[in-house]
Amino acid sequence: MTSPQPPPPPPRPGGGPPVPGQPGDCTRLRALMLTLQNELRQDIAFLNQLRNNHGSATEIAQWQETVSLKSGEVQSTRNEMEAAGCFETPPHPPPPVVFTEMGPATIVDGTGKIVGNGAVVDVAVQPGNARVLFAASAGGGVWRATDAASMVPAWEPRTDALPSTAMGAVAIAPGDSTGRTVLAGTGSFSSWGPTGPAVGMYKSTDGGDTWRVTAHALRGRLIRTVLPLAPPNGSVVLVAARTDSAGGGIFRSTDGGETFGPIRGTTPRGRLPAGDGYALVEDPAAPGRLYCAVGGSRAGVFRSDNAGQDWKRVTVGITATDLTGPAWIRLAVGRPAPKFAGSILYAGIVGSNSQLSGLYTAISGRDSWTSISLPPGGGAALHPNQMGNVKFAIAAHPRAPWLYIAGEVGGLWRADLSSAAAPQWTALTAAGSPPAANVPASAPHADCQALVFDAGQNLLMATDGGIYRVTSPDQATPTWQHIGETMHVNEPLSVSYDTLTSVAMNGSADNGVEYQPSPGMLRWQQLDGGDGGGSDVDNSAADYSLRYYITFGGGLTTSTFSVHRVKFDAANQLLESGTVTLAAPATPGMPLTGIAPADQTVNALFAVNAVAADRLLLAGSNVYETTDGGATVTTLLARPAGLAGAARMAGGGRQDGTDQPDVVYCAVGNRVWRRQPGESALSEPGTYPGGTALDVGVDVHDWRRAVIVEGTRVWRTTQAGGSWTECTGNLATLAADPLGAVNLQNVVIIRAASASLREVVLVGAYTGLYRTVTAADGPAAVWERIGNLPHAIVQSMRYRPVHASHTGGDVLVVGMQGRGTWVLTDASLHV
Repeated sequence: MTSPQPPPPPPRPGGGPPVPGQPGDCTRLRALMLTLQNELRQDIAFLNQLRNNHGSATEIAQWQETVSLKSGEVQSTRNEMEAAGCFETPPHPPPPVVFTEMGPATIVDGTGKIVGNGAVVDVAVQPGNARVLFAASAGGGVWRATDAASMVPAWEPRTDALPSTAMGAVAIAPGDSTGRTVLAGTGSFSSWGPTGPAVGMYKSTDGGDTWRVTAHALRGRLIRTVLPLAPPNGSVVLVAARTDSAGGGIFRSTDGGETFGPIRGTTPRGRLPAGDGYALVEDPAAPGRLYCAVGGSRAGVFRSDNAGQDWKRVTVGITATDLTGPAWIRLAVGRPAPKFAGSILYAGIVGSNSQLSGLYTAISGRDSWTSISLPPGGGAALHPNQMGNVKFAIAAHPRAPWLYIAGEVGGLWRADLSSAAAPQWTALTAAGSPPAANVPASAPHADCQALVFDAGQNLLMATDGGIYRVTSPDQATPTWQHIGETMHVNEPLSVSYDTLTSVAMNGSADNGVEYQPSPGMLRWQQLDGGDGGGSDVDNSAADYSLRYYITFGGGLTTSTFSVHRVKFDAANQLLESGTVTLAAPATPGMPLTGIAPADQTVNALFAVNAVAADRLLLAGSNVYETTDGGATVTTLLARPAGLAGAARMAGGGRQDGTDQPDVVYCAVGNRVWRRQPGESALSEPGTYPGGTALDVGVDVHDWRRAVIVEGTRVWRTTQAGGSWTECTGNLATLAADPLGAVNLQNVVIIRAASASLREVVLVGAYTGLYRTVTAADGPAAVWERIGNLPHAIVQSMRYRPVHASHTGGDVLVVGMQGRGTWVLTDASLHV
């Protein structure tokens, strides 16, 4: 055998050892490293060739030493390159942006009793176990309590990371003896607009620890009822859905809620008519016997005797006018009726005017309905605001012949149907609660969404103010407990921040206006009832703050629209006297005269001037300004005819280190106005190329820089509105929800100081909070989702910069529809 001959050694580059730190070192070292690595590969290849061809032991040992020496040269050169800084190491990833949840978990009145927190639309109880509850909130996802029998259950959010926190229904599968199979239907059912996309069903098989999305065929449908059937039909699940981006109806699954399809029927006569699905119940006396309610042109109640495959209309005894365009039909099933091999059924019908129009009862299987007289005052008493299409619930006592109903107001009513011909109605909330209860003595929160009996025969009431438990529903004087104290599902329509006291204030849906008593507290104090609107804070004084807010309807106000200004001291105590006109908590707020009736709406917004806090802008359709803290108000912009959308505005800024309080931006529809320093009136500086503006953000350090967000795009100017450049970049793709919709809501600009070159633009959307530091790149701007926020809608956002006009600052507060208020302090250092 002839041993292979080694290749001739290549010439060594070099000219002496490298001197780290001199110019050109890295270029020379990289060339040397490349040569050495090639030589090492050749030497290793030759050594392997010797071994494969049975070279002598001496030759193999010599080339092993050669390979070892060459490896040492490679490592030595690498060490020299590291010492010379020749390796480009990737930068450390930026630290995560961590917001702190501020609440409110609950809102209390002046006596410390709970008046609400946020909207809960459905409750699921585990059969035989009163300790386990699941709650579906309007915009805060699904929550679980495993100690629900206690006075203060510890609720925990279970679906914050799923694609949508907009919920319509939740149920525990009775076919799972462990109670660990939970199904939740998505859909927006808030009184105050969308809370997220309808993405189908969420399913958990481990008691709510983990979830996954199923029922993709139901995307775009608002699921209001989920009905998993009892054995022997435990794999069958039905849902009732209302129309959103897809059609409503009753849908059926035979694989435990994984996939759904419409009801086809085994014969054409067994199909359901087209129309929204309103309700579903199963007869406990006859598993597989179901009842549903459907809207549309053939609205009515239908029965199935084969687990939902086939249906027939059962409306005998129901007045025809009640079935002419009903807005909603609710069903309930009560105690067994052994004599008839069925159970007691109940139906409540909300008419086309969105008020309760009829109540009926029947024996399941017989299906002949008997009318029940309405409670005192009738439908108008339960639904004076005509919101029965979303605020109505009924439940039947599991043992007694009693029906419970609740609407948007009027509390809870119980009908004793021992004599169906003459039912006796009792208002259970008028009697109040014992002094030790954690709710006010008058009544629980209005706007009922669901009524459910738990395993202990307590009645649970889901309302826009949270969950209540009635522990004695069979007594004339019930015991009421609010059991949602740790459930953070508030819907802030606006958020504001007081830099003097470091607390937040919300104007929230259905729960009024509330504020933190002190930093870090999750239990907030109600300032005013009704529905809270726009809010902001004047921190121009050193020892007190002025807080502005709007309320709409009911509450402590005497009209449907009221503007308030209240004064707090540095200890966050409400003052009832001082140097400004005040609004005490129990009296109407300071009126701002001269506001057009069309602008007296909860959608009106406040904006305190960024550099002169005693100046204030207020916008509805028109824009108003006060330069003296509200003593006088002038019209700044009268809305031009034909423009869609509410006005959006921002005031104040700096230029070259000098305050410019005259600066104002106003946007209405697709037009933008601006007032420059020294000017008294608004003017249009140029043509804004975008669509309807939803928010305006201004760089407080250079007022000429501004950003406008519309529903699907973002626009930036550095010339005070003289020209605009789109900087949406990848945001439209990044922020799209699972249905492909893009809904950008609001915007702020953050710069640490006027000399800082890093401009951060933050945009809130239906799917979270997004950031770019490359807005100047225009169409090439790169965005990313930031923060530990839930996947809820960023409904409101406000940034308070550091400025001599107020104490503190550099704080970003974010209001999430259904998940409350979150704060980021030292924001410019973290975003």
